[in-house]
Amino acid sequence: MLPIKSKDTVSENILSVTFDTKGTDFSFLSGQYISIRLIDPVHEDHKNNIRSFSIVNPPHILNEVTIVMRLSDSGFSKNILEIAPGTLAAISKPMGNLNLEKNSNVSDVFIAGGVGITPFKSMIEDLLNQGHENEIILFYSNRSKNSAAFIKEFFQLSVKYKNFRFIPVFDEVSDEEPNDLKYEKGFIDHDMMKRHIEDLKVPVFHIAGPPLMVESVINILRSEGIDLQNILTEKY
Repeated sequence: MLPIKSKDTVSENILSVTFDTKGTDFSFLSGQYISIRLIDPVHEDHKNNIRSFSIVNPPHILNEVTIVMRLSDSGFSKNILEIAPGTLAAISKPMGNLNLEKNSNVSDVFIAGGVGITPFKSMIEDLLNQGHENEIILFYSNRSKNSAAFIKEFFQLSVKYKNFRFIPVFDEVSDEEPNDLKYEKGFIDHDMMKRHIEDLKVPVFHIAGPPLMVESVINILRSEGIDLQNILTEKY
């Protein structure tokens, strides 16, 4: 059981929820996920007010665990929106094997769509904090800038760490966007990846997002003869 510490809107229709782990033995690896069960919920939910979410913060951010959720009309979403800080929720032990080997001698390419960014945020910040010196590239696809979470944070990381490159990808771009905003437009395809990756056979690829996007990227990489052991996926 962990109390809700805070809730924040991080982008259009996306809410982050942080639980307080201070004084507990809760620990996790970057890339893992947890299940959350709400206690005495007001609104009924067809999944019994239980959901699983990837952990967003890296392990070196102590005394808390944060998840991000896309809001909907479900009873779970309604309960989360109305629940007060300090309210207890049942939190499972961290699960999943999406975590990275630290200080690996390979470069890593992360390709995320929508809320598929959540485990990657933890993993990328963990790698950079551990002193990983090889190249890290993040392609992050969203409908628009307003629907994308953590855009500012990733840009700040790309300025702070010279080995981290951030490539936001938008379906829609407003004419009012700043001229210095560096982004790609459209689908993540072969040509887009080749513009930013010198040799597709070198990195390990981590792909998370909607099933169609994940399958599309996998097919591109397989057509290039990429070893399947170097393609790690998670569908949302």
